[in-house]
Amino acid sequence: FTIFFLFSFVSVISSGNVQKSFEYFLLYLSSFLVLIYAVNHKESLQKTIVPFIITFSFIFSLYALLLNAFIYITQKPSLLIPNHGYQFVFSRFGSHNHLGDFLILQLVIFFYFLFTKSAKTYFPVTSYQLPVTIITIVFLTPLFILSFSRSAYISLIAVVILIVITLTKARSIRFSFAKISLTLLIIG
Repeated sequence: FTIFFLFSFVSVISSGNVQKSFEYFLLYLSSFLVLIYAVNHKESLQKTIVPFIITFSFIFSLYALLLNAFIYITQKPSLLIPNHGYQFVFSRFGSHNHLGDFLILQLVIFFYFLFTKSAKTYFPVTSYQLPVTIITIVFLTPLFILSFSRSAYISLIAVVILIVITLTKARSIRFSFAKISLTLLIIG
């Protein structure tokens, strides 16, 4: 980080727009401070950030489904369409939206739950862990695919491969034919 910090500082000094460069420099610096906080408070953040990601993934997914269904049925633009392109639910750039970039977080979490027993922290009744995990993956996969986000596709493939390799080396992975089939069907 020190090298990045020095190069950013030199960039601020030699920039044509010093004010904008300084604002971005402060943004990067604050991001680093958030990273330090997250690393030092990993356990307490893990209990809140995973439910936060899961909740907002479902909210964004339902909003995107309802919005796109309304537009498809009525053939009219809706008042619910966000006004700018930097949002998750509606595509302003042809056939690409950023819902897939957000859903990748939840899909990775649930693929991890699929291969480990760590979901018991987030599910109060452990008998619901596997069905809820599979239903969630099946529900989110069409939305993920229809987001047409190539970076999210590559990220999902790479992260699932890394999860399988890491858990195999640690000998803490639970394999079954159904889990492997579901994983290969989705990332294939």
